[in-house]
Amino acid sequence: NCSVTRTHLGAKFIERHEYGSGNLVEREYDSLPLTYHYVHQNIGDLAWAFAHQGVVPAPLFQVLAARSLKIMHQFSQTTVVDVAWGFQKAGYKSPELFAALEKHVVEPPLVLLSHLNADYLSELVYSMAMVGHQPHDDFLKLALSTAQQRWHVLQTAEKESTVYRLISSLFILKAHEVQPDHPISKLILGMIAAEEQKSKEEQRPTAQDQGESRINRDAEHDGVPS
Repeated sequence: NCSVTRTHLGAKFIERHEYGSGNLVEREYDSLPLTYHYVHQNIGDLAWAFAHQGVVPAPLFQVLAARSLKIMHQFSQTTVVDVAWGFQKAGYKSPELFAALEKHVVEPPLVLLSHLNADYLSELVYSMAMVGHQPHDDFLKLALSTAQQRWHVLQTAEKESTVYRLISSLFILKAHEVQPDHPISKLILGMIAAEEQKSKEEQRPTAQDQGESRINRDAEHDGVPS
């Protein structure tokens, strides 16, 4: 156990770490490190804004990751999604951060994952898929359940891109292998099969292509340049 107190002494800030063993550690700063002033919304806003603009300084994202791990218990739904999206968009890999985000959204009593709306759910699983974070089965089961609960919203025309991102991300994360009989898992496999069939049909030569190919072969055989 450790209690931390910070006091202002003249132009200095003194940070005291008092451990249960009786040990005392003091650190002196000319000013408090900026991360001490970040609340969870600040972190989400900064991660999202910098990544959105394509400005991704590694030192900033290191600070954001470190501060996130310290105050993860304060993270709201919005902060979770903004941080996850910001880090994946920035291309800044932090396995420890994504593991903490996953744990936070499935922890009781809030179980934030079950309360995410369709867009937030899609953004979160997409971010995990893009950074290569493989969630545990409990997360994937809950994600499937939440997706099913939001399906009436996802079916609207303006949500087509959200549906595709959600389904393709759940496929990448192998959610369908965790619960193959789940309705969303069946939907995932159905959509993937449809995409594969569409791809095959696009690659299949049309009757016109076959006719032109035959004409060209006949022309070449007769010595006529095609």
